[in-house]
Amino acid sequence: MKSFYDVGQEAGAVARACWLNRIYPRLVELVMNDHIQADALWGVHGLVHTVAVAQYAGIITKDTDARIRILAGVAAICHNTDRLFPDKEEEKLAQYLDETDLTSEERRIVILALENHSKRNDPEDSSVCIILKDADRLGGIGPIGLIRAAQQGREFPLADLFLWDANPDAKFSNPSSLARNVKMLLEWDDENWLRTPKAKEIAAKHFQFLRNFQKMAREQFEEIELFPLSA
Repeated sequence: MKSFYDVGQEAGAVARACWLNRIYPRLVELVMNDHIQADALWGVHGLVHTVAVAQYAGIITKDTDARIRILAGVAAICHNTDRLFPDKEEEKLAQYLDETDLTSEERRIVILALENHSKRNDPEDSSVCIILKDADRLGGIGPIGLIRAAQQGREFPLADLFLWDANPDAKFSNPSSLARNVKMLLEWDDENWLRTPKAKEIAAKHFQFLRNFQKMAREQFEEIELFPLSA
């Protein structure tokens, strides 16, 4: 469905709002164009999410080493490459990084962070990888996270009206319901997945929002006597 305004116009505005655009405008432009070509503006892994992660990477590192901030920002703006170009990710990353002034060692750090950003936390993660993981998770919680969960699970019910969010067979890639998906997001808080102090500070209100949603949604179904159902 097309928006009432021009998609390219919105994508351009989103890209210009990114702090990294002031440092590497050509890089941000290339990433934007690739998302537009893939029809990925507002999707779960669309341009809005990509820029949100870059913005969070910048916020997390605002008072830290300036070079680490840039490396984390570059990694963040490139972190959807594996999803947009699964068959030529290496080629695309090289094209993106050629629009920066990163040294060969800095490029290696960014690429390694990108390779590991979807994995569980590892004590061996670099500072850039830690920031990228935290930024990506911040971009997936709170009101934005709830919208993304709904986008991801368009074919799923809001909840299991027998078990609510207790389906033992659910997985993050196939959560079976929106309620179960939100429960999985809250595990990031319960299991201390966030590691940088600033990310933890930002995340607190967003995790609370998700807890409130879970509670109120369940209470509303109880109110209309549609949960729990009897088999």
